[in-house]
Amino acid sequence: MKTTRMILTLLGAAALAVAGRATLVTLNTSSLTAGGTYYVDFQLNNGSGGAGNSAAISGFTFGGGGVFTPTDIGLIGGAAGDLSSTVWLNDSSPFNEFFQAFTAGSSLSFDLRLSNNVDAPIPDIFGFAILDENLFNLATLSPIADQFLIVELNGSSLDFQAYAGVDGVTSPGVPESAVTAGLVAVAMAGLVGIRHRMIRTSIAA
Repeated sequence: MKTTRMILTLLGAAALAVAGRATLVTLNTSSLTAGGTYYVDFQLNNGSGGAGNSAAISGFTFGGGGVFTPTDIGLIGGAAGDLSSTVWLNDSSPFNEFFQAFTAGSSLSFDLRLSNNVDAPIPDIFGFAILDENLFNLATLSPIADQFLIVELNGSSLDFQAYAGVDGVTSPGVPESAVTAGLVAVAMAGLVGIRHRMIRTSIAA
């Protein structure tokens, strides 16, 4: 009962924080193995320990693929939900991550809502990646951490930075993005070294 109350509190706070307009993110996944098992991976990394930012991701479509059955979900830090409804991330911990298995189709799309509170000097960072069946990131042209999408939450206009995959996955369709800020690399690099150890511990539990 206590755990249920904590999850409901987390979801309620996240819903209030990210009540703004959704951004549609669309990724062409036709170069992935059709019907192959991959993982959608979202992160919301806490830059400087404050801010209270949240993310809500919903409206998932898979272009002929779908959510993997039986459900295979990993939750780290302030993460909750699933791909069949809504995924919630809250920066309650330095590292917050959601990942869930899906079978690949021709595309992957979702609606993304983000709060945008200042956390100085290092901003909070949202990241979207796809993992292979062994829980390793598919390689991308991102300068750090093999992400398809990085969004810096700096209190001003949201900075969507989209990157293509190395093996043919095109960069996701999002609003026009600005040049990657140096602080983005700092925020992502500080946590990427521990992500796989944490993931394997979580998925085995």
